[in-house]
Amino acid sequence: MERANYPDIMVDIETTGLQPQASAIIQIGSVPFNYETGQIDTENMFCMSLTMPKNRYWNSGTDKFWLQDNREVYMKIMSQAQNYRAVITAYYDWVTQRIAATEEGDVRWWSKGWMDHATVESYFIDAGYDMPFNFRQAKDMRSFIAGLNGDPVYRDPEVETVGDHHNALHDSLTQLRQLFKAKEETCQSVVTSD
Repeated sequence: MERANYPDIMVDIETTGLQPQASAIIQIGSVPFNYETGQIDTENMFCMSLTMPKNRYWNSGTDKFWLQDNREVYMKIMSQAQNYRAVITAYYDWVTQRIAATEEGDVRWWSKGWMDHATVESYFIDAGYDMPFNFRQAKDMRSFIAGLNGDPVYRDPEVETVGDHHNALHDSLTQLRQLFKAKEETCQSVVTSD
């Protein structure tokens, strides 16, 4: 049986702040997919929660965001937390396996913004790994969708959310719905325009 080709990975992280080299990742979620075909590899998704390294900290206000405003989701995430180094190693292995499984020998990183890429890269560096994602393949979903729409202002495409908001895997799946909806709407407008 021929393996489907998934040259894209949607990534979402949940963090203790907005500073990539200082904030902690508490959960990583990633979903392999194919932008061209719209296929999603739901059998090989990644979602793991991490303990907080001693050199990372909470940014002001983020503790309130998690511990008061989103406590239930935070408790679910942290109830599954594993040693951060073990998780980063598992994620590195997962990513490099995905890269090896593609026809291109490379994958496109997708996330909702620049911070996820920089934060994950800082964790790989801390663990002694090179960033396995080529920077040329990093896609900022917000900018991409704004570009599809020909509008520098990004607006979330309205879709039904998946699961718990602020669960990294669920947010990755919701982001895929947004990406594919934006693509579909853009294609429809091109076909129907005069």
